[in-house]
Amino acid sequence: MMAKYIIPTCEWELYLPNVITPGNSEHGNDVFCLQEEQKFWIEDFELYVFNRWGEIAYSSQDKNFKWDGSVNGQIYPNNVYNYLIRLTDKVGRHLFYKGSIIILM
Repeated sequence: MMAKYIIPTCEWELYLPNVITPGNSEHGNDVFCLQEEQKFWIEDFELYVFNRWGEIAYSSQDKNFKWDGSVNGQIYPNNVYNYLIRLTDKVGRHLFYKGSIIILM
């Protein structure tokens, strides 16, 4: 009798900063963005960043996005924003990620 094994595909995780310090290049964490190696696995991408009132502060459909924490051209330090990411990976899976990002000066 021949055994049959099914190996499920593994989901990969997005690693995003939870704090950025725009304009402070000493820390090297000036923008909210994806790591280069993560971009390879992404086919379709949507990002929405919300302020504390639930309004969209920033959005992008480009996996190469770089958000410096500015809203309408101004940076509001010491604020927390929530984000939602929807993406489709190279295998065709639809994945959702959510989290928060703090802007420090």
